[in-house]
Amino acid sequence: MSFVDEWIKRWPGNIGPLPGENEEAVCMQGAEEGMVLLKNDGILPLSDKKLALFGAGAVDTIIGGIGSGSTEPPYKINVEKGLKESGCELTSERWLQKFAAASKKANDELDIDDFTRLWCGITVLIDEPEITEEEIVEAKAAKTAVYVIRRNTGEGYDRKNEKGDFLLSDMEYENLSKIAEGFEHTVVVLNTSVMDPRFIEEIPGIDAVILMNLPGMMAGKALSDILYGKANPSGRLTDTWARRYEDYPASAIFSTSDGITDEEDYLEDIYVGYRYFDSFNVTPHWCFGYGLSYTEFSMETENVNADEQKVTVAVRVKNTGNRSGKEVVQVYVSAPQSERLPKPYQELRGFIKTKKLNPGEEEIVQISFPTVSLASFDTERSSYVLEKGQYLIRVGKNSRETEIAAILSLDDEVITEKLSKKVRCPKELNLYKAPAITYEQTDAPVLMLNASKFHAEDHTAAGTEYTVTYIPEGAEYEPYVEKNPYRLKYETKEKVEIVRNVPDATFPDVAEGKVTMEEFVASLDQGVLLRLVTGVSHETPYPVPNRMKKKAEPLKAIPSSGRTTAQYVETLGIPNSYLADGPAGVRVIGKPTAAWAVGTVLAQTWNTELMEKTGDGFGTEMEAYHQSVILGPGMNIHRDPMGGRSFEYYTEDPFLNGKMAAAFTKGVQSHEGCMVALKHFACNSQETDRGFSSSNLSERALREIYLKGFEIVVKEANPGTIMTSYNKVNGVHSSENRELLEDIVRGEWGFQGMFMTDWHSESYKPADIHAGNDIIMGGIQVEAIEEALEGWEPEFETDGSVKQRTVISYDGIKQDIVEEWGSFLPCAEGANICRTTVPAGTEVGEEVQKYIDSGVASVRENPDGSKEISYKGIRRGRHLALGDLQRCAMHVLRYLLKSSAWKEMKKNMK
Repeated sequence: MSFVDEWIKRWPGNIGPLPGENEEAVCMQGAEEGMVLLKNDGILPLSDKKLALFGAGAVDTIIGGIGSGSTEPPYKINVEKGLKESGCELTSERWLQKFAAASKKANDELDIDDFTRLWCGITVLIDEPEITEEEIVEAKAAKTAVYVIRRNTGEGYDRKNEKGDFLLSDMEYENLSKIAEGFEHTVVVLNTSVMDPRFIEEIPGIDAVILMNLPGMMAGKALSDILYGKANPSGRLTDTWARRYEDYPASAIFSTSDGITDEEDYLEDIYVGYRYFDSFNVTPHWCFGYGLSYTEFSMETENVNADEQKVTVAVRVKNTGNRSGKEVVQVYVSAPQSERLPKPYQELRGFIKTKKLNPGEEEIVQISFPTVSLASFDTERSSYVLEKGQYLIRVGKNSRETEIAAILSLDDEVITEKLSKKVRCPKELNLYKAPAITYEQTDAPVLMLNASKFHAEDHTAAGTEYTVTYIPEGAEYEPYVEKNPYRLKYETKEKVEIVRNVPDATFPDVAEGKVTMEEFVASLDQGVLLRLVTGVSHETPYPVPNRMKKKAEPLKAIPSSGRTTAQYVETLGIPNSYLADGPAGVRVIGKPTAAWAVGTVLAQTWNTELMEKTGDGFGTEMEAYHQSVILGPGMNIHRDPMGGRSFEYYTEDPFLNGKMAAAFTKGVQSHEGCMVALKHFACNSQETDRGFSSSNLSERALREIYLKGFEIVVKEANPGTIMTSYNKVNGVHSSENRELLEDIVRGEWGFQGMFMTDWHSESYKPADIHAGNDIIMGGIQVEAIEEALEGWEPEFETDGSVKQRTVISYDGIKQDIVEEWGSFLPCAEGANICRTTVPAGTEVGEEVQKYIDSGVASVRENPDGSKEISYKGIRRGRHLALGDLQRCAMHVLRYLLKSSAWKEMKKNMK
């Protein structure tokens, strides 16, 4: 039986109780607290249990996106079911049944394989049928109608500013207009991410709007609780909703908008989301941090304390309404403006969600943040700088409703962190410049800060300039010579270190401190090292003599998205580990797992305690199913609402992004052996042509916006792994970027974990290893790396074409044919020539003709009738140091030491 057949056969096994006792309750809390009440003309919460329910999302409720972010839980509660289970009588049964039948028919006829349908979450989202006058009349037994608009997105494509996507379809507009006119009250539920909100004002009679988003398996039940006031809305937006798409700063050039998908210039620079709307005086429809409640809260700043280390804001929050609920306190800072270093109008620097407050109850909350976090990055000096002047501390309930609570006055400029120029943009960008920004007058108290009391961190020497190769005593080694090869972006200096020769060393010896990691790795054959740094998928065998004195067996866990090699469990004691897709649920085959709310919904809770509980729920399932890594959380910035995977990510704001992800990470990693994989690192804002597109941006935008969230998690939560993204960052694939991985993340931030590629990335694998991307996931790439280590020359077929090999991935589901060019890189601009001869009477192959047409190859016929094929290119020779391979293997082994795989193997070793 093939892997696919086994997978499909076992899929029904996901029915059953979840491993964690409290998972359903936490899923429910995440869905409820993540929904945002956007409009309420006094009709919510509802009391009448008789409702008319319409809209595609009522039946086809979207609980999560498609692709690796999809989930298939034991059950899911759509809106229709959630309302019925809460005791509602639905008066629109005829239309609901009509839609359900049409949707079922379309999906039954869907011509895709079962694996794609189930694993990727692919379904047909039909256009909803017309709501007829007869159906309206029949449904009018209810005074209130609920209309659910649904959208879905996912991997590989971006959204479009078109009807049926960002805009309502013609049928949706017509149906909603009929409902709003035909019923006393109309509630619109948005089962989608950001969309064009203009229809809400254009269509008369819409009394309330709820942003449901994609809230996981408890969707319908959570919505019912919100509608009827069993749960009080406490979600707040993590994105700015513009009045129209054209108001977003990247709208004219994002993805396919300008017809250019391989170069994405981040011209808006640091002005992303509310930073743009506030600084450029563009009024949004709903601002960042916005959300309504069924009760009222007063918010009064008690005091602000600040010194050169920390700023603390104490706020008294009181429930002045007549219902219990939670409030979110948000703290923004407006920094002094200068021509040299312009700043956004304001930036989020702290937040907290209150406990549940009963009517009349109050709570004093404290929000603290480091004073140096107010610094801005000065590209010219490659430093974070606090400029002299006044820093306005703003406290409020959203970005547009704040009051200045205090002023921090800094008496002189301070450099808080010295860095080096890294990941520079190769092209000149015509960056946006905000109009002159002036701040309102205030009589808020002034707190003085003394520049002389700050201490500057110096990370100018972060990262390593050389590769260390470890050689056991007595071994021969030919030193690596750097030839500045094409596509390896940085010069390498090799440093050879001799270590103790321990030929019988095992992995348990490393764990017990009997040998060092360097000694163990130096004892391993190159073939072993290659298999440690490549994700498993029908890997080629490379057996070694048995060194183990105890018996160890490979871990047998549930199939998931990726694995590390099991070849050396019995002989070297190196455990095999499993990695599961996320971040909306632990995707394993044939076992029940929860479908949590997607990243945006979880972030809309603004509740770090809930995020940690959610991470704890993931960890519980990972332990139950022996998964060492969850491939999440997704942390890319919502640069533009058309981003295809924005649902997986949290927000447009880097600070909120980092804090929510850090809390989730702590929850997962509170379980021994369980780790997260922060993804997709970095600047993965576009799905279209994601494998080749270059995100081109300033170093300031890179550091302040797109890396900042990752930096917060690394420094606060010590994540086990990070997954690099498909795209290029300033012209270099993220996984090939040594400055990004080794110098910034490891050197400046102190990351101690493992880097992995995303599955089937288009990067050059030897360059990944050289850059410090420790493991290549999605398919065995041993040959590609070995070619660079050895400097192999290509081999040719008799028709003049280069030999090919089959790369198998996803345990046989995916197969790719690649050419075996060895260490030779064919390219028209190359100065080297690689030749082969086609015997007389043999036709030149079709693949050869393609190279001839592209100017890479040429043909010369010899007198004997044979043909000489000449390929232009670059003869790179040996262009990867053994030390690069060893370094990555050590990071993989250190990851395994912390993994649940090692915990299980150690427990069962005899």
